[in-house]
Amino acid sequence: MNRREFLTKGLGFVAVGAAGILLPDLAAASDRNFWYRDRWVDIRRAQTGERARISFFQNGQYIPDAYQQLCYMMRDVVDRGRTSSIDFGVFNLMYGIQGWARDAGVVNPIITINSGYRTQAHNSNLEGAAKNSLHVKGMAADLSVRGLNPDQVGQMAKYYRIGGVGFYDSFTHVDTGRVRQWRGGY
Repeated sequence: MNRREFLTKGLGFVAVGAAGILLPDLAAASDRNFWYRDRWVDIRRAQTGERARISFFQNGQYIPDAYQQLCYMMRDVVDRGRTSSIDFGVFNLMYGIQGWARDAGVVNPIITINSGYRTQAHNSNLEGAAKNSLHVKGMAADLSVRGLNPDQVGQMAKYYRIGGVGFYDSFTHVDTGRVRQWRGGY
């Protein structure tokens, strides 16, 4: 099997993005029923090892208890576990990325949250963090997805045009601010 066959058949990816990043078949993401399905995410918190499968949208309704669980998983684990309301768009974007990966054949694409909500104090102490970071507003997550590299995750997030996408070496930043993209260090 040559490289092209391996990348397109071996990983279940069929479309090549502008940057040469392989994306899942767009049919999965454009399935008219995709956003009407029950929504759940398999997430893990990097710093604590906590893991949860949270179903947050069923029968056309968001589930308040599940929303609280998701906000807790996105808490600031550095600043005494403080929590905040998180924009539903962040959870929908995580569902979109993970659902797309599942539909494309990625086995067990668990989302690992490296950073979710950050208090202003925590954010101020981070080198390179934006002063007006959307993490402080509960509108951002730094994450990785098992079975995908950060560029693939970023390309999926860009497809949805929900907000900003930052490409880093070991994670992808997603947010629900204005649509934009950048490449960071680390």
